[in-house]
Amino acid sequence: RSFASSNIIGSRLQLGKDRLLQEFTYMDPRAVGKWDTLPISEVEPAIWALDSAEAGPQGKGGEPPPTDDSTPNETLSIQVIRLRQLISVLDTSFSGENILLIFPDGTGPALLTCMIGGIPLDRV
Repeated sequence: RSFASSNIIGSRLQLGKDRLLQEFTYMDPRAVGKWDTLPISEVEPAIWALDSAEAGPQGKGGEPPPTDDSTPNETLSIQVIRLRQLISVLDTSFSGENILLIFPDGTGPALLTCMIGGIPLDRV
């Protein structure tokens, strides 16, 4: 969906396809282990409760339940590391450019806001 959204926005802004960049690693949605296969309507409240109760200010606690098939289960702090890497790459590659980020879910923008504003991650 993020790629389709970027194509629509790029078309409206009359940007060439060479200006639209796909990013597959740093902006991935948070991996939630066993919960990855459940409906979002069930998973979202569980994630919010887990993060609120266990994440801690740095987001290092509150790891979702693991699976037997090696599907990742990430804490908020792991996603923060990926976002820091994303910002570093963007700063290095596109310094001085206007950049629009289109995230595949709401956790990335919320964490980015916390990172910029100094908000504890357990308040995402």
